[in-house]
Amino acid sequence: MLSRYYVNEDRYEVLHRGHGVYYGVIPHLDPDHTQVESIWVVSRKERDTLIRVALYETDPNAPAESPQNKVLQTIPIESEATHDAVLSSDKKRILATDTRFGNVIEYKLCDLPPVDSPCKLGTIPHSKKSFFLKENHFNTIGVIRDQPDVIWMVLHNYGDSFVAQVNLSSPSIPPRILLQIGRQSHGWVHWKKDYYLSLSSQEFALVCIHIPGETLPEGNSVAQKSILWKFPAEEGHVYFAKGLAVVDDIAFIGISQYAHRADRPKSDCRLVAFDLRSNEVLWMRYNVGSDGLINHITLPHVAFDSSCRAISSVEISRPYSF
Repeated sequence: MLSRYYVNEDRYEVLHRGHGVYYGVIPHLDPDHTQVESIWVVSRKERDTLIRVALYETDPNAPAESPQNKVLQTIPIESEATHDAVLSSDKKRILATDTRFGNVIEYKLCDLPPVDSPCKLGTIPHSKKSFFLKENHFNTIGVIRDQPDVIWMVLHNYGDSFVAQVNLSSPSIPPRILLQIGRQSHGWVHWKKDYYLSLSSQEFALVCIHIPGETLPEGNSVAQKSILWKFPAEEGHVYFAKGLAVVDDIAFIGISQYAHRADRPKSDCRLVAFDLRSNEVLWMRYNVGSDGLINHITLPHVAFDSSCRAISSVEISRPYSF
């Protein structure tokens, strides 16, 4: 389910449901670049697909008891097990994780078909760039505003996780790798100068990582990290952390109870607000609009890169940060 959550009112509204699992949110602005009129989101049902969902237009054919926003476009993508998708920092490309094969897939926005054009698999030009392997489980992309061809890649690795900086324009350059960032990690947010946040999902913990100069040294190095907070799971219950966004030094964290796929719609899912200045939990809420595990938390209506950069409330009140 794709939903919009109102923090101050503690309520949510469903934007779309029924397309399986949802990952990654990319804003699509109006012609004046002042308002997000729709969003792209990766969904996985029969196969991985990009769907463009209108934010202010309800589907007239949706049932009255479960209204949904109109799907403007559906594009099958050349990927398997996509776990994230972002807009590149030059705003010209959609970057997606081909998690099953360790690739970064690029689609140029100018190559996407018009809204009213049917689209078949394999008909849209794209590129695939391979940096890692299937077993590394590439699940998160982070863009860098002033370096459109350099990205962060978080590798879950089914255990000891690592993050890498890679150059999309020169894939032959070896990745710069930072080891031991957590266990089965997800998420990557630039919090403040030289500091990044990630989730050590298996430990259901929020981790802070120090990277002097915000650039990794060549080759492999080991993370300087500290655990800021860990979910106090009850004995006998298994949880994991997934979904991370930061606004005004408040980290919003998704916590989900582990369950087999068939049981995930009934999972205990919570949204946690954690104050990064005082190191304390401000609140923990349960009914936050998830028909299963929380995968992503983002603010596409505020900034295109809100999934990988801490957002200021000043940005919320001013024209779109594009």
